[in-house]
Amino acid sequence: DELVKECLQEGTKLVQAVADSLFNLPSTEDVDGPLVKLPPPTTKLPREKHLPKPKPPTKWEEFAKKKGIKKRKKDKVVWDEQTGTWKRRFGYDRVNDDKDIPIIEAKMT
Repeated sequence: DELVKECLQEGTKLVQAVADSLFNLPSTEDVDGPLVKLPPPTTKLPREKHLPKPKPPTKWEEFAKKKGIKKRKKDKVVWDEQTGTWKRRFGYDRVNDDKDIPIIEAKMT
């Protein structure tokens, strides 16, 4: 019981000291409220874990680098020669769609 009261008092003192030091810093007014510019850090905290080691390249990555192959995405829109406009590669209003042709010749039976 005595230990809990002592810890609570010490914690209160520490939090009060942090709050006092924050209110003593220069501040500016903003739409959201007062902004305080914090001073640069004095203590550098260590990382919890080590920096990750770079992964070795896969066989494909080595081959691609050797051959000069670069990864690139397909464009979503393509120039349509028939209409002279940009159209989607897939889906609604796509390029070279069979339904865009107004007249389809029927097979002779």
